[in-house]
Amino acid sequence: MSLAKTTQPINQWMEEFFRPDWSPFAGLSWKTSDTPAVNIHESKDAYTVEAAIPGFAKEEVRVQVENGMLSISGEQQKKEPESGQSEARTTRREFSYNMFSRAFSLPADADEQQITANYEKGVLHIRIPRRQAAPHHDDKKTIEIR
Repeated sequence: MSLAKTTQPINQWMEEFFRPDWSPFAGLSWKTSDTPAVNIHESKDAYTVEAAIPGFAKEEVRVQVENGMLSISGEQQKKEPESGQSEARTTRREFSYNMFSRAFSLPADADEQQITANYEKGVLHIRIPRRQAAPHHDDKKTIEIR
């Protein structure tokens, strides 16, 4: 007689125990891979958006500006081996190719025509320059009343 009665084979129990998403909240779908995490910085000259999108090639990411909205999206195409190229077949697939999309309202002082983007080491950096405000004169002027 064993100390613990199991209804599952031990290998299935071990596989479930060591799966990456094991936690008390595993069934609640806390997964956020469909929405990349972002950091937004503001300086006197520009806004900077950093989006964490590891695993995507630069060609799979799109940054667009339309009607005062900044959109970031990406899509990885499912890669199939070319026919006749390999005799290997997939027996288990635990990761998939995916897509994401995020959109942000641009501030009123954003210079939409000067936005630049750079993708390096899985992080997308978007620089949004601020438009220079009209110079503000602090000179005092008396208006003559006629």
